[in-house]
Amino acid sequence: MRGVLDSVYVQTRALGAELIVVDGHGQGLCEDHGYAGVRWLRRPGNTVFQLRAIGLAEARGEVVAVTEDHCRVAPDWCEQVLRAHRENPHAAVIGGVVDNGAVDSLWDRASFFISGGAFLPPIANGERPTIAGQANISYKRWALPENLPPHGIVESDYTRHLRGSGRILISDDGLVVVHVLPLGALGNCIIHYHDGRTSAGFARAKLGRAQRIYHVLRALLMPLRVAKDSLRITARMVVRKPAYRWQALMSWPLIVVILHFHAAGELMGYLYGPGNSPHRLR
Repeated sequence: MRGVLDSVYVQTRALGAELIVVDGHGQGLCEDHGYAGVRWLRRPGNTVFQLRAIGLAEARGEVVAVTEDHCRVAPDWCEQVLRAHRENPHAAVIGGVVDNGAVDSLWDRASFFISGGAFLPPIANGERPTIAGQANISYKRWALPENLPPHGIVESDYTRHLRGSGRILISDDGLVVVHVLPLGALGNCIIHYHDGRTSAGFARAKLGRAQRIYHVLRALLMPLRVAKDSLRITARMVVRKPAYRWQALMSWPLIVVILHFHAAGELMGYLYGPGNSPHRLR
């Protein structure tokens, strides 16, 4: 926890902001951690989705910002979050830039292009259909969910729900977070498998029998879907993120491999539910 806390702690103290650590292990901080005033909520065994739901429910601020333990926020992140919400009083949720801090391995680059490439700089400011997720997202208190399913909050699903109900989502490139999760070849393939099974498994619980059959059949078209998605992701990077153009082109074969693992996870999720995959995500 020290990396993310060192990046955010002084900012929150200067602003008098509340700082909450929701710990699914129980020992994410040592007893003499030295971060005075931090609310340390131990919830051993809970998934990251349940932990974020707990944090949102416990937070007392009018603006609630979220990041992850493997992230590092910019030195002015807290001020920028407040500034963005002042400038956009009608926005329910605001997301920012998520830069990749795991750059030593082409596997790590490929994985990030899949999951976070859309939020690498530059991003378009203003009202958007999709915004950054749990690495760099902030809510107005009135936009927080009152009731959550037992599996917790999946930010992409919830922001989609908000937009569908007429709420405003804003992207702001003044909010910057660096995502540092180096996993290498095997680690990235495994985590994308679990991500695919988790998302499909959560969705399965809401589907009728006919819808489940449809999604299973769709998941069986794995090679075609991977071909389409890998080309879409690479083309997006080449066209919209010129600074990452050559990295994306070099990563394309690895993007194909990782997407096969994700698609296999989706198939298992639609067939058998999420299993233990939500507990394997970080």
